[in-house]
Amino acid sequence: MADFIVALGVPREAIWMEEQSHSTRENALFTATLIHGWPRKKVLLTSDCHMRRARLAFARSGIDTVPAPMPDIGKRWSNWLNRWDCTWTVAGELVQVRLL
Repeated sequence: MADFIVALGVPREAIWMEEQSHSTRENALFTATLIHGWPRKKVLLTSDCHMRRARLAFARSGIDTVPAPMPDIGKRWSNWLNRWDCTWTVAGELVQVRLL
């Protein structure tokens, strides 16, 4: 994602990355520590199907976010060969939201 943001024109030195986490919940907790006290809105950039769970995890860690979903399922769904995989991805997200 950092390379993508840099390609959009954001200077690399302006990007902070959390690289310790192994789950969405850990990412939210570690990020909360990393950005504690930062002013302004925080933008949450993740895939469209993961946004609901990610927003919930970040809210529970005390970070109010503005969602910026990137097309993933919406983009892949247009190819019928990908639809079965898309269905399982969305189902997995729904189950994991319940586990948060």
